[in-house]
Amino acid sequence: MLAEIGLLDNRPATTHWLYTDIFKEKYPHIHYRQDVLYQYDGTIGCSAGSSAAIDLCLQVIRDDFGYEVANYSARRMVLAAHRNGGQSQFVETSVQQKPNQFAATLDWATDRLATKIEINQMAQQANMSRRTFDRKFRSSMDMSPRQWLIQQRLHLAKRLLEVNNDSIDLVAYHSGFEKPETLRHNFRKYLNLSPTQYRQQFCSQSK
Repeated sequence: MLAEIGLLDNRPATTHWLYTDIFKEKYPHIHYRQDVLYQYDGTIGCSAGSSAAIDLCLQVIRDDFGYEVANYSARRMVLAAHRNGGQSQFVETSVQQKPNQFAATLDWATDRLATKIEINQMAQQANMSRRTFDRKFRSSMDMSPRQWLIQQRLHLAKRLLEVNNDSIDLVAYHSGFEKPETLRHNFRKYLNLSPTQYRQQFCSQSK
């Protein structure tokens, strides 16, 4: 419906894997993202199915009210607060003897965000050449592996800022940015505010 009425024009979007080809053919002007559970830019969201719509709802709650409220909501529904990986793990044609190594690689990296992760390491985890891995990542996630790592580390840093009073130096270290200057740079670049401003904004919303 969102695509049909034009709200997704020139935006990234997703839908259920069963309708990938139909969606891409009917709406070529939409930047389709294949291997994600949902797409949300802070204004408009769409999901890859009924359960993925709940993941999207939790993301909206997380953005508006923080991790604690989102986690509480997830617990009330007896759900995981956040599911790693994309919808490729559910696609019928991808159910093989070996698990989807690309999705598993995303989970592997997500579990190690606080450590130094080289893109070549991720390619090795996925059992791909670096060139093939970069191409697969771009087609599946609509961003480079490095951009994805930054986004995941930003999510982790936001959570740390919300749930404790650690210094910015410690938040940078535990979220994988290593230096507070790098953390501040990426907050400014992607969120248009500083880590301190983000923490103050979250605290004001929680009161």
